[in-house]
Amino acid sequence: MVTEKDFQECAEALGVEVAALKAVVEVECSSKGGFLVDGRPRILFEGHIFWRRLALRGIDPEPLAAEHPDIIYPRWERSHYRGGAGEWERFGCASAICHGAAIESASWGLFQIMGFHWKTCGCSSPEDFAERMGRSEGEQMKLAMRFLQKTGIAEWLKTKDWSTFALRYNGSGYKANHYDTRLQRAYEKFKIEK
Repeated sequence: MVTEKDFQECAEALGVEVAALKAVVEVECSSKGGFLVDGRPRILFEGHIFWRRLALRGIDPEPLAAEHPDIIYPRWERSHYRGGAGEWERFGCASAICHGAAIESASWGLFQIMGFHWKTCGCSSPEDFAERMGRSEGEQMKLAMRFLQKTGIAEWLKTKDWSTFALRYNGSGYKANHYDTRLQRAYEKFKIEK
């Protein structure tokens, strides 16, 4: 379990407030933690990313999408999400097609870092990334810290520029999900609790 000390050390290393880090975790995994009750890391499988990751490996996703429309599709679509253990079922189907691409196509852990950022997080392979995400919430935080440092996204967390952070961290669809305002509200809640 991630501790207050973990948050403090990560915040200090990034030069951000603990409340800002906690806000990201709150919005990304709704304070459910980085693991499911069965011990597997919390993931969210993204079929549109899987489509792209397969194509990057020279695998034509179109015929596969006809057989597996709930795990391979060209554009983002929320309707395929199952949540919790259901995401691991989707991941398992994708993994049978291409394990590395499946890892890269899910967001992982407390901070829901996409697997295709494995190299940015300092991992040697997608498999190394997944294994480390499965170790502990503390390890998930270390990987997230590296991601935030290497990409420069920590800067917008530091200045609490929620819109720019949301755009860089979550993509252009953040407005539809009110990602920036949810971050700000969570930050204000944790700031008060301090």
